[in-house]
Amino acid sequence: DANFDGYEWSLVTTNAHSGTTCARMATPNSSVPADDWLFTTCLELNDSTNYDLSYFYRTSSTSTQANLEVKLGTDQSSSGMILSLIPTHTITNIFYLTNLASFNLPANGIYYIGFHVTNADSTTSLRIDDINLSGSSGVGVSELTSKSVSVYPNPSTGMFSLNSS
Repeated sequence: DANFDGYEWSLVTTNAHSGTTCARMATPNSSVPADDWLFTTCLELNDSTNYDLSYFYRTSSTSTQANLEVKLGTDQSSSGMILSLIPTHTITNIFYLTNLASFNLPANGIYYIGFHVTNADSTTSLRIDDINLSGSSGVGVSELTSKSVSVYPNPSTGMFSLNSS
């Protein structure tokens, strides 16, 4: 509740994308602009991993649209959000859509993902569900300089060796 209007994110059991619960930000009073953050718990992330963040989002009706931005930071506060993952965009869809952000980090550490809803001119009823963060180490061979590569044993039961000459 960044603007201290008494409205904040909550978990509700209506209109979830999957399961029985989703996060909802609702401001029934159009005279009070929304300015509220939903933060994840702490995530221990490292700079050698490429991350993909995905989530589903929707509004209750076209008259309850919201502006949403997603950021990453080192503290569960608006001032602690240091990296923009998804810039502010207006949500008008009444059916769930998915959004995806790919990113890597400047340093190893504890991070938080922040979902920031703003709205200046109407009531808001935004839902977010199925937040997923996945990562890959990026380990692999990007280019072979040798024209001769051996794979053994071949066929393999899961463990194999590569040899290039």
